[in-house]
Amino acid sequence: MANVPTISWDETKPAATRDVNLGDDDIREFKKQVREILSADHEIDSSGQGENWGKHNIITLLVQTTIAALADAGKLYAKDVDDVAELHYKDEDGNEIQITTGGALNAAGLGVASQATGDILYASAANAFSRLGIGSEGQSLLVSSGVPAWGTPTTCKHVVVRGFELVYSSTAAVIISPGTLYHSSTEVNKTANTTLTLAVASHWWDGAVDSYAAGAGWCYIGVDSSGNIKFLGNNAPDKADTEGNTDGTKLYWYDGSSYWRVIGAVHVSTGDAIDKKFYQQGDWVYYDVQQAALSTGTATDWTDINCSDFIPAISQMGAFSFYGTHQDTELILYARTNGSSGTGHRVLDGYDSTSTDYKVNSCNVITDVGRRIEYKLNSNSSQSVDVHVNGFYVGGIR
Repeated sequence: MANVPTISWDETKPAATRDVNLGDDDIREFKKQVREILSADHEIDSSGQGENWGKHNIITLLVQTTIAALADAGKLYAKDVDDVAELHYKDEDGNEIQITTGGALNAAGLGVASQATGDILYASAANAFSRLGIGSEGQSLLVSSGVPAWGTPTTCKHVVVRGFELVYSSTAAVIISPGTLYHSSTEVNKTANTTLTLAVASHWWDGAVDSYAAGAGWCYIGVDSSGNIKFLGNNAPDKADTEGNTDGTKLYWYDGSSYWRVIGAVHVSTGDAIDKKFYQQGDWVYYDVQQAALSTGTATDWTDINCSDFIPAISQMGAFSFYGTHQDTELILYARTNGSSGTGHRVLDGYDSTSTDYKVNSCNVITDVGRRIEYKLNSNSSQSVDVHVNGFYVGGIR
C-alpha cells in the first residue's frame, strides 16, 4: 500500500527564507496532500465540488493496544483478539465492550454468557439481555414472571388436540386412532391404532369383562394419564375435570383411585356385541346405516322421543332425519329439545292435494340430559312422522 500523501507532509515548509514567488507551488502541494489524506476514508476529488464531499466512504480503525477513558465521551476502536482486529467500545468509566468476535456479533458483549443452537435471546431488563436455552420436544413458549419460558400451556388442559377417534371394527371390537390429548395437563401421545376387544379381560379398566346380557346399553371408553385405553363399561363421565370442578361438560370418570378421560362409547347388545356400525369424523359420530325409526307418531301436542339408545351420555345433540306422510293436508312438523319452550325447529313443511306424499328433512337437534327431543304436527288428519337418528355430536368432550 502506497504512502499517503504522495509528497511527504512537512510542517516546517515553507520556510521564512523561501522566495515568495514559490508560494503557489507550496499551496498546490498542500491541497494535494490534504485531498490524499482525506480520501483514505472520505469522498473528495482533485477538483470541483459535490454534495457528498467530506462524507465517509468507510471508517478504518487501526488496531490499538491501550485506550484511556475520557470524561463525557465514549471511544470506538479496533483491538487485536487472537490476532484478529475486533471492534471495541469504551465508556467514560473505562468499561470496555468487545462488539465483534470471529466474524460475528459478540453475544458476550450483549451480556449473554454463552449460546447454543436453538437458544433465544430476550431483553430481561431495560438495559440487559438474557439467553433462554432450547426447550424440550412438544413444549410451548410461554410467559412466566414477565419473561419467556418453556412449558406446557395450561389452556391445553383436558383437550383432545387431534385423533383419538373411534372406528367400528366388528361386532366384537373397536379401533381408537392415534392422536394427542391432555389428561388434565399431562400430554398423552399415541402413535399407533389401539384395538379394544369386548371379550378380552385386559381391555377393561378393572381387568374383568362386563356382561350386557341383562340389558343392552352403552360401553364407554377412556384414557388414563399413562396413556392406557380401556373399556369403562356403563360408567359414563361423572367429573367435569380432575381438579374437582363439577361445572361444565363432564369429561372424566373416577374409578376410586384413577381418573379416566372419556373419549367415546359403543352400544352393546344383550348378546355382548357392538350392535351399531359407525364411523367418527372429528366432532361427530355417524351410523353407517339408518337406524330404525324411534317414533311413528301423529301427535299434535308436544310429545317426547327418547333417543338414549342412539345417543350416549357424552352427547346432547343428535343428527336426525324426519319422514312425514300426509294426504290432502298441509304437513308441518316441529322439533325441539325436550322440555324447552318456543316453537322449535320447523323441520318439515309440505302440501299435496291428490295423493299420499312423503316429505324428508334432516337437521341437528339438541336433546335434554336424558337425550330426548320433542315433536308435534300441525294436524293428525292423514299425517304421521318417522324420526331416525343418523349420529351424535361429541365435540363437547373434545
